Amino acid sequence: MEIDHHADLPETALIEAADWALRLHAARGVDQAGQKAAFEQWLTSDPDHAQAWALAGKAWALSGEVEPTFVLEGAAASPPPRRVSRRKPGVRRHLAAAGLGAVAACLLGLVALPDLSIWLRADASTGAGEIRHLALADGSQVTLAPDSAIRREAAGRGVSLLKGEAWFDVKHDPAHPFTVHVGETTITDVGTQFDVSLTRRMLAVDLAQGAVRIGQGPSAHALTPGEEWRADRRTGVAQVLGIAPAEMGVWRQGRLAAHDLTMADVIERLDRHYRGAIILTDRHLGERRVTGVYDLDDPSRALRNLAEPYGAKVWRVTPWLIIVSAS
Repeated sequence: MEIDHHADLPETALIEAADWALRLHAARGVDQAGQKAAFEQWLTSDPDHAQAWALAGKAWALSGEVEPTFVLEGAAASPPPRRVSRRKPGVRRHLAAAGLGAVAACLLGLVALPDLSIWLRADASTGAGEIRHLALADGSQVTLAPDSAIRREAAGRGVSLLKGEAWFDVKHDPAHPFTVHVGETTITDVGTQFDVSLTRRMLAVDLAQGAVRIGQGPSAHALTPGEEWRADRRTGVAQVLGIAPAEMGVWRQGRLAAHDLTMADVIERLDRHYRGAIILTDRHLGERRVTGVYDLDDPSRALRNLAEPYGAKVWRVTPWLIIVSAS
């Protein structure tokens, strides 16, 4: 089977292929027939699934030491034929886990490639688990969350948040407002403390002190302290919630305070603090709403506390890769 360029494949297909690699390995010897039937249904339900599995097969082959889960009849992209191994069972299990990590990590790397354009445009950025404090030329202070990036404005006072989250402590200057641009959204401030968070699904602004205006013209929304403005990036629908200022920006103290967020948003925020990758494989699970406080210093435990109440499973594939699935 010829494999189309990965950029044409939806991210969900790539992630689901990695999840199937994990699930099929875990099911070896346990209801394998049932798993095979479910896998074949997934594989044939969408041409993108077949392409993603073909890519997974290539990644699997590159891992070299891993036995296939099974060879699907008629699927040219299945993992390579089984080889005889004289290694001890414990060693073979270890290698299998490493191979699954190679499959998922390869797919994840392909998905993450577009982020390179963000880092090239950024003036300041952070890696996973890294918090950075920045002093701007006008005297304002920015605390940049892990896995985040900003670009300073060429003229005037302000920055663009390209990725992630940042806490702003703006120097008071009524004659020269400070602006934060996030895509087409402009957040205008005179002198205040506020947090801006960007995920794939949501843009949120938390105001701790002062006043900010979100948007421009008659449709602009003014926030008062103790309010959070959040907008769904897919639909454009926005809402305002009341949140105690003491709970805003608590990621700076190693905690994640989630107030009626989707599980996908919480996992994406946890992923910023994990020195590896966290993959959520189930779209419906990702839509579940959660409220709670989670320990950012131990993302693995935070994930278990997040997922287990919903019957979800947390798979630590390698020290650098965690997969969260519905079952």
